[in-house]
Amino acid sequence: MNTRRTYRGFGLSGIDGKGRVAIPAKLRATLEVNSNNERVIALSRSRTSPCLTGYDLPFADMLPEMLAQEMAEQEGGAKLSRENLNRMAFGVVEDVPYDASGRLVIPPFMRKLGQLEDLAFFHGSGHIIEIWNPHVLLKADDVPPMLVELVQFLLEEKGVK
Repeated sequence: MNTRRTYRGFGLSGIDGKGRVAIPAKLRATLEVNSNNERVIALSRSRTSPCLTGYDLPFADMLPEMLAQEMAEQEGGAKLSRENLNRMAFGVVEDVPYDASGRLVIPPFMRKLGQLEDLAFFHGSGHIIEIWNPHVLLKADDVPPMLVELVQFLLEEKGVK
């Protein structure tokens, strides 16, 4: 029986002019375990933050049940219809292959959705990998201070202001 592993860890990677970037090794290893070594990452825009989310294809198969549960737990306020939840979760998703060293090409529309330019901050967040423009993360208001500190440190290490 395949046991799912959680995505933990982080890394800052450069993005070239064609959108090529490398998934950090620790996150890639988890992605491959969860995918039975299939080298594909599903990319979509986060529903709650200005970043992309990446996840393995078996997790994508679990999303309908998770969304149904999320809908059942919603109380008052801005409830989303099942159709809109499904559109957000499945409508704008790219399954992107990557090579043995974790290099992939982030499709242009996904780069636009994630506001990705020359750097990508990868962050393991349990069931998913968040992929941020580090400068956008630093300005986000819903990010824990420790994560901001980490990104500032990584940027300083690379000599980026």
